Amino acid sequence: MNPTTINPSRRLDAVFARVCLSVCALLMVAGCRGPSDHPQIRAVLAAQVKAWNAADIEGFMSHYWKSDRLTFVSTLKVIDPATGKTRIVSTTAHGWQATLDRYKQRYPSPEAMGKLTFSDLKIAKTAEDAADLSGRYHLSPKDGGLTGRFFLNLRRINGRWVITRDHTVAD
Repeated sequence: MNPTTINPSRRLDAVFARVCLSVCALLMVAGCRGPSDHPQIRAVLAAQVKAWNAADIEGFMSHYWKSDRLTFVSTLKVIDPATGKTRIVSTTAHGWQATLDRYKQRYPSPEAMGKLTFSDLKIAKTAEDAADLSGRYHLSPKDGGLTGRFFLNLRRINGRWVITRDHTVAD
């Protein structure tokens, strides 16, 4: 075979390889979304921060599923009065009203609520109308600060993204 002659099957192989590489590159770029991904879900968190920092617990809770099937699990570090040692306490609230009541009890005033920020947000859509979200929170009330991680399940119900399960873990 003359070295200047191109074998037609090699030409097809080269074209096929280029097409495959292009498709792979497009898929990788599509999978690497930046901060603008899932804007409706990010808007839920931004609205929650705004409501919290305005000492509006009801506004904060308006982004939770208003259902008895809402689940809120959290852990807190507490000092055991009997031993003086720090221990972790986990509690679960079932239902929107129970979660609201719990927030109001824990944060009875704007000073107790402090200022909220979220960071390290990671969103994974698990279906067209469902997503998992994780991130960190920092709450800076007057008397100190709280930090930790949160893990949320969200669903789009009646056209709105709402939190259906919240698992928050204090550092």
